[in-house]
Amino acid sequence: MHPVISIIMPVYNVEDYLEEAIEGVLAQSFDDFELICVDDGSIDSSPSIVERYMRRDPRVRLMYQNNQGSGAARNHGLDQARGDYVIFLDSDDIFYENLLQDLYAAIVFDESDVSICEYYVFKEGAPFHAKRRVRLGRLGGATCIECADRLIQPQVLQLTTNAPWNKLYRRAFLLDVGVRFQEIPSANDAFFTSVSLLYARKVSLVRIPLLAYRVRRGGGSLTDRAMKNPTCSLEAAEAIERESLSRGLDGLRVVSLYRKCFILSFSSVLASSDISDLSRAHSACKGFLARLRNTMTDGLPAL
Repeated sequence: MHPVISIIMPVYNVEDYLEEAIEGVLAQSFDDFELICVDDGSIDSSPSIVERYMRRDPRVRLMYQNNQGSGAARNHGLDQARGDYVIFLDSDDIFYENLLQDLYAAIVFDESDVSICEYYVFKEGAPFHAKRRVRLGRLGGATCIECADRLIQPQVLQLTTNAPWNKLYRRAFLLDVGVRFQEIPSANDAFFTSVSLLYARKVSLVRIPLLAYRVRRGGGSLTDRAMKNPTCSLEAAEAIERESLSRGLDGLRVVSLYRKCFILSFSSVLASSDISDLSRAHSACKGFLARLRNTMTDGLPAL
């Protein structure tokens, strides 16, 4: 029999964190899952750590790929997933024991395509009790959202982070939509998360924190990767625009996507010292403002 949930975990040079992450998965109160670790060309002991857990627990699987980034690793894992539901967890975070149980209970009870939980953020080296809670958007305190209403859709896209690790997806829904992670060095999850939320019929909201996201010291943080690859967020924003327009989305939905992902791009691009990056950002900004102006005025009577 296939597992109910497939957990996909990209692994790349995380020997200092990986055992804690895997232990957090194996200690889940909901135990009908497979853990698919996709090694992205690690040069440390990460693969051997996973192999050790594979010998202890048949639910753990290990796949290998050349270093292509977390987007490619998640796509690889998704292709091999057998569960009815899928979650993408990072290999350096902390997972509370009811993470799977609560997300699964919500998505099944509401018959949703996606369930989302709140989370904590903590900085490596700081006391864990100083962690910060990140709440979901209010939406009147709703725990389930019907997404067909065009006035609701922009709010759904602003509910939470672009990251996929606080979301459980119905796998058949992902296959129907055909959404994939972009295979770029950073911001490779913005397109996947935004498009999947956009096309969800119904979204469940679990308004308690079920994991803790680690902000790593050194070169491992998302901010560091964004600064090293400053145009990736622009690529993500542009891909979302193309996707939305190719599927005939109306102006309100397109604008809501711009707010989430286009603004994200400039924190990294404007910090770049590369003149070509700055030039591209300037051109993209001008184009964005022009399209936004046209979208906001489309259909209004002439003065």
